[in-house]
Amino acid sequence: MRLPVVVAASVLAAACYKTEKPVVKACGAPGFFGSAPSEGSFTILPSRVPGIEITNASWRTRGGSDEFVNIENLWLSTTVHAERRVPQEEIAVVYDAPGPNAIVDEILLEEGVDQYNLGLSKPFLEAGGSKTVGTVLQLRAAYWIGRTSALTYCPRTVQIVPRNALALALAPELETPRGQAARLRSIGAISPLTVIMDSVFQKEPSDGFVAGAALNTTDSTLRDMAVGLVVSLDTIAPSLYEGGPRQADTLEYYVGDVAPHALAPFGGAHVQGTERIISRVSYHPADVRRRIASNAEINRASNVFPKPADPAPEDTGCTYKANTVSCPKVATP
Repeated sequence: MRLPVVVAASVLAAACYKTEKPVVKACGAPGFFGSAPSEGSFTILPSRVPGIEITNASWRTRGGSDEFVNIENLWLSTTVHAERRVPQEEIAVVYDAPGPNAIVDEILLEEGVDQYNLGLSKPFLEAGGSKTVGTVLQLRAAYWIGRTSALTYCPRTVQIVPRNALALALAPELETPRGQAARLRSIGAISPLTVIMDSVFQKEPSDGFVAGAALNTTDSTLRDMAVGLVVSLDTIAPSLYEGGPRQADTLEYYVGDVAPHALAPFGGAHVQGTERIISRVSYHPADVRRRIASNAEINRASNVFPKPADPAPEDTGCTYKANTVSCPKVATP
């Protein structure tokens, strides 16, 4: 009579089994499964930002569990050293770029620290300082985590890049005439300043970081320019937004003067899980009239947009804070 109980207990134990260090087969020597590692070091590429460099970087896969299921995470850890004062929001760390496995860490949370200053009141690093930052991605959640990792590629490279020029690290073909021409051919409407790339990089379904680039398609310098990415808003919970649900919001990036046929990369801000970019526009910030400040500002990453050096004109209706320009209605080129 006890046999079914014993069998059920055996099945339950098997279901809850987990490997603490799943190995990544893509990193193993061909034909030798046992040599596949569960951790390793990155090849450090030259920094794209003067005065700051990576001194060490590593990755590891680890199995664990929460209250209900077993999980496997990919942990990425990078130590950076600065020869000068580095402001918040200046840099990002990019893993395995360019390519389909690129991971962007723009938040740069210090390992072993419980409280963070994510504003601009304190620099990311002082001259001579070092900091180890880390990020974690969940690879899978299951009742059973076996010996082989869910990671299907071998982590290879890491690099420091300017946060507002992430597009060039993620899509280097944008810097070539051939790559620019290919992008323009895929775009229906060409404007003097045309957005030829915008991407949302998500480490989790509820949040994504935006990076892109615009191209001056004329033979003249475009003065005092801004790029706007119009996103549809999440209206599932309209009570979260003052005044009820709205259909569109604009992420605005000030790119300044753009030389003839030059590229203007931009980056910053986060979009929520159900939002999507629906149109792209470019304009002079002073040309925008009577635009209402974003009611969803609490759901935006603060202090991430470049802004003009001069104060905003009184009649624009935009909200200008430190490095933040909030103008939610659709702009007219």
